[in-house]
Amino acid sequence: SLSLTGTLVSGDGVAGLNLSRILNLKMGECPVSTQSLFKISRQARRIQKIDLSWCDGVEDEGVENLALPTLTYLSLRKCSDITDHALRKISENCSGLQRLGLARCDELTDSGITWL
Repeated sequence: SLSLTGTLVSGDGVAGLNLSRILNLKMGECPVSTQSLFKISRQARRIQKIDLSWCDGVEDEGVENLALPTLTYLSLRKCSDITDHALRKISENCSGLQRLGLARCDELTDSGITWL
């Protein structure tokens, strides 16, 4: 488990670590980018829980990169740039997902929720 919530550690900084054994990653309120989420997803292949609450820079493509079948928990609270497209990718790829946090994701619609 790695908890960096509220720190200035960026997604790029985390992507530079050996994440192969990390099962739980908390990066709430940290600066991330689509590219850093892609790198993280390629290293953390066993990850089960990801918290990106209140992270600026989380977009649909980044969520698509992190939509891994191993995920059981994903929090995207207040990631205001994600849209219904992200929900579709989550529903298609995260077969083991048990908990999904989407509070204050302002771009989500009724149409997107039907993917869940």
